[in-house]
Amino acid sequence: MSRIFINYRRADSIAYAELIYRQLVEQFGATNVFFDMEEIELGDEFARIIEQRVSSCDVLLAIIGPKWLTLVDHTGWRRLDQPNDYVRHEIAAALSRNIRVIPVLVGGAGIPRRDNLPEDVAALVERNAQEVRDTQLDRDIEALIAELAGYKGFRRAFNALARRVRLRRVASVIVPISALVTFFALWVGLFDYFTLDTKIESYTMGFASWFKASPMSDEVAMVAITKDTERHFHKPFNNTWRHEHARLIDTLARAGAKVIAFDMVLNGTSPYDEELKVAIVSARRMGTAVMFGTRGGPPSIPGFEQTVTGLGHLCVATRLGYASAAPLAVQKTNGQQVLPGLALLAAYPGPVKAIDAAHQLISVADGSRLVKFSLYERVSTPQKKCPALEKGDAVAQLIIEFRPLALLRDPIRRHRYEDLAGEADGISDSRFQGRIMLVGQETEKDMISVFHGLRTEERYGFEVHADTLATLLQGIHIHPLSPWGQFCLMLGMGALGASVRFWRPLSSLVARRIYCITMVAAYLAASIWLYIAYQLLLNTIYHIGAFFLAYWTLEKAMRRMGLWDSDRETGVHSSAMY
Repeated sequence: MSRIFINYRRADSIAYAELIYRQLVEQFGATNVFFDMEEIELGDEFARIIEQRVSSCDVLLAIIGPKWLTLVDHTGWRRLDQPNDYVRHEIAAALSRNIRVIPVLVGGAGIPRRDNLPEDVAALVERNAQEVRDTQLDRDIEALIAELAGYKGFRRAFNALARRVRLRRVASVIVPISALVTFFALWVGLFDYFTLDTKIESYTMGFASWFKASPMSDEVAMVAITKDTERHFHKPFNNTWRHEHARLIDTLARAGAKVIAFDMVLNGTSPYDEELKVAIVSARRMGTAVMFGTRGGPPSIPGFEQTVTGLGHLCVATRLGYASAAPLAVQKTNGQQVLPGLALLAAYPGPVKAIDAAHQLISVADGSRLVKFSLYERVSTPQKKCPALEKGDAVAQLIIEFRPLALLRDPIRRHRYEDLAGEADGISDSRFQGRIMLVGQETEKDMISVFHGLRTEERYGFEVHADTLATLLQGIHIHPLSPWGQFCLMLGMGALGASVRFWRPLSSLVARRIYCITMVAAYLAASIWLYIAYQLLLNTIYHIGAFFLAYWTLEKAMRRMGLWDSDRETGVHSSAMY
């Protein structure tokens, strides 16, 4: 193993000397390369150490820069002519001991003429030199190392191959690691814990809403109980309203309504319970399905569960913000009972037969109809806002596509409760023929925050049920990418981010920035197109995060390995500037 002494002049070639030293250390080890800035500590006897290391080295590299020959001190005396000049003394000592001396020409310097050198170092011009050009730093230093190691051309080719292998090894490690880190963050719900992923998915849907209209289904209409309704009947909303509910059911059934769904739970008993049950039985005979909400427990009215078409739970917007998801059906822990949501029951009256988690399908009514859902989850903790969802329950959820509030509150499809519950002889026109009527109360206790477009809106519970119902009836199946799909897409985005430093057209910082901005913009455009065309919802934060994580991590790794180049237009390796 060669012991190498690096001779240089600090005012002339210190940056090149440091670069060559680092490459030599990587090849031969720090104990076999002497570099005064690394070896000599404060307080050491400088001259003695230099003398010892020169006498014990096998090779002395005399690094010659453009000013090596002409540098002078403050008096104008040329440094090379001074008897105590250490650069001259080191070279002279090596030549006198027949130590191998290799001139290394850097910064465009050439070998000086013999008549310009002191006699004791004049033999330097007879030594074969190695040129290290700014435009081919790596290649020329590898040639020098190959010469020192005795491999010459083979070593040069080997080192070039090794460098490429190192680069590819870095990329092959960084890309999957960045994708895996982001994927596992998705898996454990780290972002969802702070509702970040749900917000980002909301933005995807919000941007898409600029290009895609969300019409309201003509089958759906609403009946609203307001403060004016309470004043009209001269009483607050309570159990006695079951009398008015009976009249409303009778009016809508006679008008040909297909379904009457009450977004409310009937707690306790009332003198009008029997009247309500009679109205429900009469409506069902006329072909109108009648259903009420439940919080998960049985109704308090005796025999009521057998009277109505069905009871649907009232949970909506269980995922805050985005893509608020409505639990369409809940498979209870006993594995037998399946509790439908009010919207699913209103769209397809009848019991839920089964939930197919593998194919994301719900079998409803007689089992011949299959309804697609978006997400299949198991409840890990009890839901305070939704008692129907208990720990261990399996839930089929539907991502809701929200309509503009103006559509929901248009008088054409939103009717006043007092106008219908007061009609003793029914309604003669066909406004309600074949429609699904959602009945709900406008109360602050039932307000839900949803993210629609690019802003947060407050909607009443029955309005969210109306959106859920319209999403179902229009066959809209918004669904996130599968975990494996997320992984593959993150892997691809990570590969694109990691490959930036390997593309010659992206050598400049400006080009790289333009590339990154273009790629992110293209990805966002593609995510919006996939949502509009295929109702596929991407977790953009994971994929963009994988892109930049791979880019930045690769940069850090390459800097540590000494493989990071500055912009090629400068023509200088970044390490040479240290």
